[in-house]
Amino acid sequence: MLKNLNCSRGTTLVEVIAAIVILTMVTVAVITALSHGAFFGVAADDIYETSLFAQARIDEIRVSLRDIGGDDPFGELSTRFSETDEEIDHNEDGTIDYIRTTEIFPDHDNFPYLARLKVTAYRADQGDKKGGPVIMETLLAHIPETGH
Repeated sequence: MLKNLNCSRGTTLVEVIAAIVILTMVTVAVITALSHGAFFGVAADDIYETSLFAQARIDEIRVSLRDIGGDDPFGELSTRFSETDEEIDHNEDGTIDYIRTTEIFPDHDNFPYLARLKVTAYRADQGDKKGGPVIMETLLAHIPETGH
């Protein structure tokens, strides 16, 4: 019986230090992964909100195109909606939330009934552009009615 007691040994200081180092490395890796996940989640949310804002501008212009008549609807759209670095306070708190540029290019590929619409939007931070732009482009068509 004494022989069994003498053979059992405890944990050495080197084993404890090795276990603490391994546990620390695993903890740091998990915390780093979580913080990167949170960062990318915020960035994705900014891109999503900015995309919605740009899409809303495209929808606004499409609705207006239906209401515009005449021989040069794209010229009227360009006059009414073209903008460069328009600062938008979306939530009306006194700070600039978005910076947006809208461009309308009539006669797309020499087709008089097509125009290219390009909306570039940035999330704003203190009035400056934050992050990369969200660029949305689409084609607008306006086919005049014929008098049959």
